[in-house]
Amino acid sequence: MKTGIPHSVPPSKPIHLKAVISVTKWLTVFLFPLFMSIDCNGQIKSLDSLDATDSGPGNKKAGVKFESGIEYLTPTHNNRSIQTVTANLFVGREFFEKIRFSVYGGVTTTYAWGTIVQWDDNFNNITYHNNAAGIGPAFQVRFEPFVYNRFSFSPDFGGGLIFYSSKFPHGGDIYNFMWRMGGAIHYRVNSTYGVNLTSKWLHVSNGQGLGAHNPSYEAWGVGVAFVKYL
Repeated sequence: MKTGIPHSVPPSKPIHLKAVISVTKWLTVFLFPLFMSIDCNGQIKSLDSLDATDSGPGNKKAGVKFESGIEYLTPTHNNRSIQTVTANLFVGREFFEKIRFSVYGGVTTTYAWGTIVQWDDNFNNITYHNNAAGIGPAFQVRFEPFVYNRFSFSPDFGGGLIFYSSKFPHGGDIYNFMWRMGGAIHYRVNSTYGVNLTSKWLHVSNGQGLGAHNPSYEAWGVGVAFVKYL
């Protein structure tokens, strides 16, 4: 089979500086309210005392948390070499004091760029360059079965419906479903703030079945998130 890049498809730039700046602006907007409300005089408590004072079953307010973070993911397949940056803003509710099960809802913004290899009408491999920005509603569920002092570990699962600035990837549609699965390490700074280090696998497709009209891609990466317990 022949390979090539159609003249009608312009090559992508090696560094998408404007896109990175755009995502950074979104992240700054998300994080600004969090840092503006930081209490520098707050005392650090152990998780035992936090549970006793903030996570009691009768204290509904203590179970609500605000989480904002950013992720960078790299492609897992050579023929779908698409890199992805996401910025997430979630509001979650923690249920069940002992097992720390949380459900989140919010919004995800993303920028993705790279190449995808597809067949043309003659079954030749053609490499297309593409990039797009997107935004849409998202959810996440989290289970923290292991807690030690201020640290905990969780498996995470989430999804979202993302609307893009153009049809993405090449041959696809203006929207995609974004699924993420992975885990996180959590550090509870004090009764009000925390930080998470995450590792996620990502799948993006438009749900229209197999074929060129549903050019899915997958990626893996890491991220960081800041948490405020309301």
